[in-house]
Amino acid sequence: MPITRADLNERAMQRLIERMRTRRMFSMTGAGLSAWAGYPLWPMLLRRLEQQVQEVRDGEVDVALIRRRWGHSPLEFAGKLGRELGDDFLQFLRAQFGVGGGTGLGPVLLQFASLPFQHHMTLNIDDSLERSHPNGLQSCGSVTSADRGSLIEFLERCEDPTYGKKAVHCHGVHTDPLDGLILTEPGYAAFYQDSDLFKQIYWALLSTRSFLFAGFGFTDKDFLDALQAWKRDTRARENQLVHFAIYGLNAGEDDEAVRARLAGTYRIDCIFYEVLPDHGHQGFATIIANLTQALGTIDLPPQVPIAPAVAAAANLNVEDEARIEELTNTMLGRTEGGLPDA
Repeated sequence: MPITRADLNERAMQRLIERMRTRRMFSMTGAGLSAWAGYPLWPMLLRRLEQQVQEVRDGEVDVALIRRRWGHSPLEFAGKLGRELGDDFLQFLRAQFGVGGGTGLGPVLLQFASLPFQHHMTLNIDDSLERSHPNGLQSCGSVTSADRGSLIEFLERCEDPTYGKKAVHCHGVHTDPLDGLILTEPGYAAFYQDSDLFKQIYWALLSTRSFLFAGFGFTDKDFLDALQAWKRDTRARENQLVHFAIYGLNAGEDDEAVRARLAGTYRIDCIFYEVLPDHGHQGFATIIANLTQALGTIDLPPQVPIAPAVAAAANLNVEDEARIEELTNTMLGRTEGGLPDA
């Protein structure tokens, strides 16, 4: 559906640029950003995990039965399949999300990394965002939720100019041990339900910074519950505390309705683009390029390739496409968006 209120879109863009010039903004990124480096979205990851179980267990495991029982819940599905891999599950994840798991850093990530964010928060377990900075890990280090000491140090020192820029991996990073990666239902429960620590961290940062949500879907109930609780707690300053999101409008979505929902529920102002009929997200790349131009941070050629994770779908057969569509519909945007749900 076309954007009906271009004026509100432009107003949100200008407000975002003004906030970014303060150099105190944080980003919050999801799988829709890492996909521009070729990392798999959830449906493709689960398909590869199924194949790995079949190969490693050599037909000992009825993968189709596991899919019938748990395919409605991708987090449960991933956990059941991972259990069948045993110690090989961690090696599988590191192969998928390590440096060799992607297809390389492209213009979108390089441009995004050039923007004047103070720090990044991310739900991704790959480190492509850090590596996209001008000097890679020398310019942006990693902090992981699996190491609570470093997480607390981040809160203590995030304003210290000698501390350096960091990307905080809220669900762990691929180099963590398996129990440090939040990729299954028990992991989500332990992270969001069994401890208030991470909700308190979100609350503190959301109350003292403006965030830009990019490559991020807004249907992850666990995270959104924490975000909504923050919004309610801080309603006394609702005119001062505002966040932003780059949001891809799919067919049938109304920009005015989505804007009202995200503003009213989470205090987020949207910059929209239209998702093309072939699931193209060129609009996301254009917005990032426009931000870099407005802020004068990097100069790259205007031609931006379609994200590899989406382009790869063209090689799937009919059965694969049907399975991925089914998984996508149940996982819709859990931690994706911006280049989501392909």
